[in-house]
Amino acid sequence: MRQLALQRVLVLTLMASVAGCASAGKRYEQGAELEAKGQYAEASERYIQALRKDRAHGESRERLLEVGPKAIAEYAALAGSEGEAGNRTRAADQYLTIDALLSNAAAVGVALPIAEEYHTDRRSAMQAAVDQLLDSGLMAEERRNFADAMRGYDRADRYEPNGEQRSRLFDARVRTAVEWAEADLSARRHRAALAHADQAVALLGGPDRPQAQRALEVRAAALEQGTIFAAMAPLWRTDEAAQFLTEGFLPALNDELELHHWTEPPLFIASVDPVAVRRELRRQRYNRSVLTPREAVRVGRDLEADFLVTGEIGIFTLTERDVRREVQKVSTRSGRDTTYTIESGTVTYRVEITYLVIDVHRGREVRRSSVDVSESGGFERGVYSGNPSDLVLTRNERRYFDPERRRDAEQDLEERVIAKVSARLAEKVYRDVLRFVR
Repeated sequence: MRQLALQRVLVLTLMASVAGCASAGKRYEQGAELEAKGQYAEASERYIQALRKDRAHGESRERLLEVGPKAIAEYAALAGSEGEAGNRTRAADQYLTIDALLSNAAAVGVALPIAEEYHTDRRSAMQAAVDQLLDSGLMAEERRNFADAMRGYDRADRYEPNGEQRSRLFDARVRTAVEWAEADLSARRHRAALAHADQAVALLGGPDRPQAQRALEVRAAALEQGTIFAAMAPLWRTDEAAQFLTEGFLPALNDELELHHWTEPPLFIASVDPVAVRRELRRQRYNRSVLTPREAVRVGRDLEADFLVTGEIGIFTLTERDVRREVQKVSTRSGRDTTYTIESGTVTYRVEITYLVIDVHRGREVRRSSVDVSESGGFERGVYSGNPSDLVLTRNERRYFDPERRRDAEQDLEERVIAKVSARLAEKVYRDVLRFVR
């Protein structure tokens, strides 16, 4: 048996070797055809592919050593002509292509020879490319085309800038980011101004650097000028949802929103104090229903808010699924034989909330949306037609009838539902309101 297995391994190894040789031979033939046409770069790549398939393919190694230097010479000549034409980045790109060819050849064990002046010429081409990108970036800055300027400075990194060039690139990036932020601020593009100011601070390594002062000033101005005030009204519920809502769910959900979400808005949104919102709703007698757009505008104006968000629970369901029932034999305290049932399965909450975003200044609804969240948990309970206290149960069996244990499980699941619903709702509401920040 072992000898048979060994024979199979040898056969498979031989088959793989033959397949590799065949594949290498095909790549070699393709390389030879390209070489005959004078396409030395493409031929070199085919010979490298052949050697990847079969390192022992001597013909491919021999031809690569022959045509590789010719491909390098062609790339170097093209780099020279591009440089003379003023296309310094294209010239540098030819040297990067040569680098790739040298690296690929070395990976298959072939060290291609290069001219003595190669490294000097390469270094000169790289530095010239960086200088050209610095010059073109500065011209883009002067045209207020900051995106092109930043792309050029970022591109310069690939050409291995020297120490002096790295310093100039750093200064150019910071300068561009700050000027870009200032231009955004002037155009009232507050979110873009903040992003570019933060980019400048990040480039500098933090706000404590002296050069960060301009960026920090733009950042502060963008936040001050761009922040909008939003009032978040407590959620209400439809009559249909009210039939199924568990006791305390709606107050607990509103508490979670007010304590952990409405008081922690993202940048550019300032939430009106939830206490002030509730007080105003009571004053105007709007605290027992969801607000209409007209009512929301009235409340929002009195709160000096830019936007008001109002919503209600439209769907609230509790559904038990995959319920399993297991009958247990037991005796009563009076000695009578009887049975009870252990029911177990999955209970799923589903909550759907619809909300409106009201533009207080324009006096109308600008966004209507909803969130629909489900959360599931397991349940386990005992069912008995009489009084469970009449049954002779072990300590482990009594837990099926423990109301406190059941309430704890239900409360744990409900808290997970509230956390999930509130987080999803707050995320979506804030995203909708942020659409109105320029």
